[in-house]
Amino acid sequence: MNIGHTVYIAYNRWSEKGIFTAILKQLSQESDLEWVAIDGSYTNSTK
Repeated sequence: MNIGHTVYIAYNRWSEKGIFTAILKQLSQESDLEWVAIDGSYTNSTK
């Protein structure tokens, strides 16, 4: 199993459990909007 597949599985598990939603909700409640940035990095995947 390669690292990309492992990350994909972990991401899906967290997503299904609502972990990302909870993290983003918490961060948005405690946000300081003086500095806002979104990371636009990505990786290519092969099928």
